[in-house]
Amino acid sequence: MKKLLINKSIINKPDDNYNDLNSSSKKRFSIKTNKKLIVILVVLIAMGIGTKIAITLLADQGLEKSKYTVLQAGGNITKVNYKGEVKSENSTNVYSNLSIPIKEVKVELGDKVKANDVLAVLDTNKLEKQINELEATISTADASNKVELANAESEYNTALTQSNDENNGDIKNAEVALEGAKLDLENKKKIYENNKLLFENGAISKQDMDTYEISYKNAQNTFDNCTVSLKNIKTKVQQNLTTAKNKYDEARVKAEDKSQHVSIENLKNDLKDAVIIAPVDGIITAKNASVGNPSTGALFEIKDEDNTTVRLDVKEVDIEKIKVGQKAEVKTDSTGADIINGEVVSIQPIAEAEDKSSLTLNNDSNDEEAKFEVKIKITDTNYKLKIGMKAQADIIVDEKDGTYTVPIESIIKDKDNNDCIYIAEKQEKDYVVKQIRITKGAETDINAEISGKDIKDGLIVLNSPSDYEIGSIIKINGR
Repeated sequence: MKKLLINKSIINKPDDNYNDLNSSSKKRFSIKTNKKLIVILVVLIAMGIGTKIAITLLADQGLEKSKYTVLQAGGNITKVNYKGEVKSENSTNVYSNLSIPIKEVKVELGDKVKANDVLAVLDTNKLEKQINELEATISTADASNKVELANAESEYNTALTQSNDENNGDIKNAEVALEGAKLDLENKKKIYENNKLLFENGAISKQDMDTYEISYKNAQNTFDNCTVSLKNIKTKVQQNLTTAKNKYDEARVKAEDKSQHVSIENLKNDLKDAVIIAPVDGIITAKNASVGNPSTGALFEIKDEDNTTVRLDVKEVDIEKIKVGQKAEVKTDSTGADIINGEVVSIQPIAEAEDKSSLTLNNDSNDEEAKFEVKIKITDTNYKLKIGMKAQADIIVDEKDGTYTVPIESIIKDKDNNDCIYIAEKQEKDYVVKQIRITKGAETDINAEISGKDIKDGLIVLNSPSDYEIGSIIKINGR
């Protein structure tokens, strides 16, 4: 029984070691939590103190000129800046009228040439042989045609002479024969008619009458034959004259035919064209001619160095600002910091496409921002830019007088999302930081135009407003 009580006592009595362990764990958790809170508080305090210290240091140190801007009304120039390339406005392709192998190329890419400089020489061996053969053929033909013309002319002159009745023996003989036949016919007719009366009166016999009649008819036949003969002779003479004239005309046309001479002149001109010369002054910017290849297509491209422009691809967001006649300031790597004066001379009305055959579309809209080609003519005669040079151009799109500009980073938003600036206002020996509301005008990546009722000459604008607190006291070196 006693043993049992003791056991109960052991079972029901709290374990002091367990209680001590539990209490220790709770304390450690509380200490860790407190440490975290303390660290956070320390960081926050340090940040606040750091800001205060930074502001205090700035105030004590004094601002250099690079930390503020003193407003002064003046001219404000708004520019847009783009990179581009120097290109020639005059480009001339050099072709050949011939399609024969190239024997020699006299120039290389980048060479400067003058008008009439030899660029290439073609192989004219076959052409020269063709000319020689044609000249021999023409010489033989000319000699033959000359002889043929002389003969034809002689025959024609003879036929022309024979066409005159007084000069043609055959006609004269036929006329004499016809005249004799006529007289004989008249005589035989008279005899026939006289004897016919006698026969009717019974003075002569019928046999005698038949004899007179036959004689008269024979005389008539002879006269008719002589008439036809004379006519045939004259017809033949005219035919001979016509034939001789036609042969003469043909021989003359043939002799005067210069078609072969024209052909040889064309070949000789081709021989001259076999020397490819520069039609204009300029620089060789493309060369497609190579020895052994046919002289087809554009053999060379010549660009005029004296008529160049700087071509820019301007984004659509800026294109409406740019106008023909606006001034431009151009720089290149080769000319260093020198500003080369120029002027906008043209603005492409249609946007350039990367791929003119198609547009890349996404969600039914063109992803690529449209770009327009703008040309700037260099007006500064002291500089001569080379074709292909990379250039950077500032186009002056706006100029105003009596405006104020500040660094773009000096403009911040107030709690009401209004544009404002921090200024340093004189207060005894030091300056106090104040905030004033402004209206922002035209801006670039560097500066912005500002206006407002409190904006005036001499106002000191703090370039980095986030470094200051409103109402804090600062010093400005030299003031």
